[in-house]
Amino acid sequence: MTMAFTLRRDPSSCRRLGLAATTLCAALLVSAAGVSAPKAPAPATGDQAAKPDKKADQKVDKKGNKVFVCSLAECYQRAMQNSPQMAAAYTDLDKYEAKLREATSALYPRFDITGFFSILPRKKEGAIGENPFTDWDWTRIGPLMTGQVSVVQVLWTFGKIDTLRRMARTGLSVGKTIRAVARLELNYQISRAWWTLVLADELDEIIEKADKHLAKERERIETLRDDGDDYNPTDLLRLRMLQADFESRAREAGGGRVRAIDGLRLAMGLPDGSTVKARHDGLVRVVWQERAIGVWERLAAANHPRLLARRGGTLVRLQQVQLAKDRRWPDLLLTGRVAYTYAPTRELDAGDSLATNPTNPTQSGGGVALRWPLHIARTSAKIDHAEVALRRARADQRADEHKIRLEVRRLYRELSDATAMVAIHERAMKAARGWLRAESEMHEGGFQEYDEVLRSIEQYYRRRLTWLNSIYNHNVKLAETSRAVGMDMSQADKKKKPAAGGAE
Repeated sequence: MTMAFTLRRDPSSCRRLGLAATTLCAALLVSAAGVSAPKAPAPATGDQAAKPDKKADQKVDKKGNKVFVCSLAECYQRAMQNSPQMAAAYTDLDKYEAKLREATSALYPRFDITGFFSILPRKKEGAIGENPFTDWDWTRIGPLMTGQVSVVQVLWTFGKIDTLRRMARTGLSVGKTIRAVARLELNYQISRAWWTLVLADELDEIIEKADKHLAKERERIETLRDDGDDYNPTDLLRLRMLQADFESRAREAGGGRVRAIDGLRLAMGLPDGSTVKARHDGLVRVVWQERAIGVWERLAAANHPRLLARRGGTLVRLQQVQLAKDRRWPDLLLTGRVAYTYAPTRELDAGDSLATNPTNPTQSGGGVALRWPLHIARTSAKIDHAEVALRRARADQRADEHKIRLEVRRLYRELSDATAMVAIHERAMKAARGWLRAESEMHEGGFQEYDEVLRSIEQYYRRRLTWLNSIYNHNVKLAETSRAVGMDMSQADKKKKPAAGGAE
């Protein structure tokens, strides 16, 4: 079977719509920011995408609400200062610093001050003082006041204090890595919300202009219908479908914008009723160095704060084992006491029961003491318990490293696919743009039906939006992969190496 194709002139309605269709196509091409240019916008580096200005702009909208216009770096900086998540992370760090001071305090002397007050009757002359009814004169009662200052200085603990201080320092490092984990998570959340605002701005601009021109074209066709001129009812239906599609896309973009603003407002500590706008130069792809997957795995194993925290926890468990073993040995102490007793009704001599009492607080002196609690069975049980906890910590560390490596592998592949999809959708968008131009020129010359123009408009619109979404997905996926790696992948080639764990 053979098929022959012939060129024919369009009906009068199509000829009437030729100029309008051409105008609509040109408007769509111009409204797509940068699309009519020969090349797409150049990819941005991490510095370009988040270039900080001196200060985020603060404006007021018509309703009197504050509007914060900021770049990605400015949003992140403000969130670092006001985010409850970061405040909680800094609280954990303060807790570990307090533990370090507590462990160090064992090196300093300990002072105890005690006092006592009571009443005493006078002892009768010649009486021994054993019988309180016959030997004491209850008609002559005086005060009894004692005071005592004692000091204990640690001389040698067989490594207990040193182990405690090492544990505290390790805990402080764990606290810093916990803060770094919070920073990575906050960076990812801020990046995702900020790029959502950028995408919404791009979609709003395209959808608003395209929807405006579609509405005009729809009115033009309806005018032809009302005047009784020749027109194709299918064209009107397809325009209505395209317009409904635009409205649906606009509503989706508006919903994403609202959710992103809510997240940024909470993270940045902005007042209720305020809003956030992204300062940007358009939706561009953030570039990153595509290295071998093993390189990013090793970077994750070396820099991810969660793994560093696990290693720190394992080291703490090891030191707890050592501390439990050190407690098998005694402590050498330097002790001293200065005491004074004021009792005017009694004579503190050798014949007085108060003086012969071994608890007499008037005794003062100093010397070296030995403290050795001999709980052999209990100490052995504590050592066993600490060793079991150490084995568990090492197993958890290996399992966590395995999970992170798998996560990095998965995210790296998804990021590589997202990078490739940006180029693929860009080519498809350019092809759809060429198709739209060709159909518009053929329709203007009367060699093509208007429905083909509508079809090319629809395809170009969809390809354009798909391309923008692919750039957004790529940038968000890059931020997510950077969180898994433990460092900003767009900055991996900088001469300055990132701090371990991204702590600072």
